[in-house]
Amino acid sequence: MRPAACVLPGRREAEPPARLFGIIRYDGPGRAAAEVVVAFPSAPEADQHAKDEGFGDYQVVPLAFIAEDPPRHGPTS
Repeated sequence: MRPAACVLPGRREAEPPARLFGIIRYDGPGRAAAEVVVAFPSAPEADQHAKDEGFGDYQVVPLAFIAEDPPRHGPTS
């Protein structure tokens, strides 16, 4: 498996793949993940969203979508 390329609107496939970002919001003992919020086109936009929503303990992370190489189509038996 490999990370799948994401093509955002307005980008051509020949351009380098776009990077998307998400937020992991932590809560409770041991910083358990309470919520994951996706997807933002930049780390600063994800960070601003977390601040606007009042997230106290959070982390902005790049996203990777795992895809099979080659992709499987339909169920296998």
